[in-house]
Amino acid sequence: MLQDCIDIFAKCSDIDKMILDTYTPAEGTYLIMEESHDGFKQKELIEIKQDRKTKAVNITEDEKRRISYYDYYCKLLDMNKPIDKKKIIQSNNYLSFWVKKESLSNGKLTNEIIDAYYEILSNPYKKYSKSKDKELYAVVEKAVGDVNQERLQIIKSWIKDNIFKLPFEIKGKDYLKIFFVCSGASFEKEGSRYILPNIFNKNEYNEKINDKIYGLPNENFSLDNKKPYLKNNIRLQSVPTLVDINQIMIRKKFFDYLWNLASSGKSNIYFNNQTNRINPFDYKTSPTSDFRGYYLRIRKDKNEAAILDMDMITSFKPGLKKPVLYIDLFGNDYKKLEGHGYGYITTLYELRDIVNREFFFDKLATNFFTEPGDLSIDDGVLKESVLLARSTLFNWFYKGYESGVSELVDKVSLKLIRNSIANNELLKAQHQFNLRVALLIYFKGGCINMADVMKEIRDTLRDKLNSRDYNSISSDHEYYYAVGQLIRFFISKSKSNEKKHSLFNPFLNMKRDNALKEKIASLFKKYNYDIEEDSFRFNNLYKLVISYVPKGDVNQDYMIAGYISNNLIYEKKGAN
Repeated sequence: MLQDCIDIFAKCSDIDKMILDTYTPAEGTYLIMEESHDGFKQKELIEIKQDRKTKAVNITEDEKRRISYYDYYCKLLDMNKPIDKKKIIQSNNYLSFWVKKESLSNGKLTNEIIDAYYEILSNPYKKYSKSKDKELYAVVEKAVGDVNQERLQIIKSWIKDNIFKLPFEIKGKDYLKIFFVCSGASFEKEGSRYILPNIFNKNEYNEKINDKIYGLPNENFSLDNKKPYLKNNIRLQSVPTLVDINQIMIRKKFFDYLWNLASSGKSNIYFNNQTNRINPFDYKTSPTSDFRGYYLRIRKDKNEAAILDMDMITSFKPGLKKPVLYIDLFGNDYKKLEGHGYGYITTLYELRDIVNREFFFDKLATNFFTEPGDLSIDDGVLKESVLLARSTLFNWFYKGYESGVSELVDKVSLKLIRNSIANNELLKAQHQFNLRVALLIYFKGGCINMADVMKEIRDTLRDKLNSRDYNSISSDHEYYYAVGQLIRFFISKSKSNEKKHSLFNPFLNMKRDNALKEKIASLFKKYNYDIEEDSFRFNNLYKLVISYVPKGDVNQDYMIAGYISNNLIYEKKGAN
């Protein structure tokens, strides 16, 4: 599957341009020197800073394009493959010179290190002394030609004469990067002089077959003496895979491109195998049109773009198969509903944002791939719910897989609503309940409008509470709504400084109605001293609940709805 993504990348018209267009130079001081008749003169001095939130840099697009070109072709593959074995100079060819700024003042950069750096660059065979290293460099040298010794020595002399007495202030802990722009010299060519001999994991694994050199890829893979279990020792060739030098360059550029995307905050990458186009999105965004192809979820790790998830998507549709009707069931005014997304939800990405906000307090979208031990969520129930739900919801929101979502929503939303009640966040519980009902209707179907059902129950129950005549409960739904109302009234009588709505949760755990009624009776005994004898609304509600025997199982939804609704006992006369 990864190879399929690489193949789509390889078919793009100008992959080097794709890489440079998405490349972001690191923070630091960039000095561009230009060749002149008597040596080099300063052409540009650019200080790059990056906005931590937007990832944007403080330079023009034209400056960014030029700097990206120099920077990309002059960087090391990784710090374990330097030109300078002391790792003080961190560029890869004689047209560039990179050092940490602090190395200029703390004594780490010396003339001896500079001499050794240019000695290797002038004669790369001193670095590539092993037979397979030499064999690979010889292929490269044949392609790019010999090193321009005269120009190298001129640049070396300039560095030794000027590096410790530059005519501008050097401060900070980032890098000073110097580039020498010369007529007829190619950064790309000189960069490849370093890249190609170092591109494989280890050249000792290389094999020459029919005059082609094959080796082990380096990206997203590791194989060394500390990991012998990665070898397949029962085969003649024990390394897992070998690719030729042309394929390895495409692979390298592919992972360079992924690194650029991850560095700029793009982590959802869609490879369309119909159009051979690549569509990158940020961590919470998905396609807004139908999609078929391959999907990668990536993250910027220390040295490379780590692939966290990979899948083949057969049919992703951003539009929901039918609208989700997200409406308020509790008669709240518009101020309490504003900003919660109520109405018809027609797209998966709209629903994703509402689910993330209402159920998970914006903690889901940022934690789909966070290690459990690294989750910065203090609420234990919320943390557990994120861990339980994230895989299934991720597959739905970003791949279009609905399998298991209905059952998950049923289980997790109830847990989260109960948690909001326990945390005295009743308005939040109402929003969550409204969303739960909307989603369950979407998945399980049914033409019953619960808003109408609850209004009918509430209106009927109001009439019965205000009536002087004998009445009775007419349905299980009405009964459990009434139970929720009654329990809320009892808990309101608590003399505690803070009303503990967590006292409601034990009632939701009841499996039998007789146990539920016994628990209600115990609350009556506890708080009856504070209930007026002529409180006919309470008396009517209590009689209605005690005298009804439900036909089905305990209905938590209607009990919760009754509890978190405004209490009818306290309702002002004439209200509805």
